[in-house]
Amino acid sequence: SAKSIAHNGMKNWGYHLKRLLGPIDGTTGLILRLLYGTGMRMMECLRLRVKDVDFARREILVREGKGFKDRVTMLPERLVAPLGEHLARVKTLHAADLAAGFGDVYLPWALERKYPNAAREWAWQYVFVAARRSVDPRSGAVRRHHVEAQSIQRAMRQALRLAGVSKPARQEASILVHGQRSSGAGMAPAVAGTGQDAYASRSGRCRRGGANARGGS
Repeated sequence: SAKSIAHNGMKNWGYHLKRLLGPIDGTTGLILRLLYGTGMRMMECLRLRVKDVDFARREILVREGKGFKDRVTMLPERLVAPLGEHLARVKTLHAADLAAGFGDVYLPWALERKYPNAAREWAWQYVFVAARRSVDPRSGAVRRHHVEAQSIQRAMRQALRLAGVSKPARQEASILVHGQRSSGAGMAPAVAGTGQDAYASRSGRCRRGGANARGGS
C-alpha cells in the first residue's frame, strides 16, 4: 500500500540520517541532532538563548518561530548530557569574554535599552555561539554572534559526499538543513529552516535573519 511504501521510505531515510550524523561530532553534530530530534528549523535552533532550554522539564522554548508564535518542543533525553556539556564550555567562554571586556550579546527589540545589563548576563547568551567575536554592523559593537547556518549546511553536504548516499536521501538531508517541508513519520516535523543569516531590513528595523523577533538574530 502507499502507506506501507511511505513508512518503508522513512525507515530508509532514518537509517541514512543516523549513518550520516554518526561521524559528525562537536557543535555541528549536536546542532544537527537537535534539528532531527526536536523539530526546530535551522535558524530557530541557532538563535536559541540559554534561558530557553529547560533541562528539568526536558523542554526547549522556541521564540517566535513559524508564524511568529512561541512554542515548546521536547528536548530528547539522549541529547540532555551532550547539550549540558556544550553549555558548560560556552559558559567558560562567556566568562573569558567578560574578563576581556566583552561578553555582551545582541538583544532583540528595545531590551538592550530597557535592561542595559541583560546583554552580559549568562541567560541571554546564545546556546550555539560563534568561534570568534565579530563587529555587529547594526551597532558597531564587538560581540559573539551565533553559529552561521552556512557552516552547518557545508558539514551536511560533505557528509553526504563522503557517505555516497542515494539521491533521495540527499534530498531529505537537504530538507533537514535548508528545508521546504516536514518529512513526516519517523522524523520530527518542521526540522528545516531558511538557512538565511544575512542582514536585512524589515519595518525599519535592521535584523540578521530575523532579529526583530524576540529571540531573533
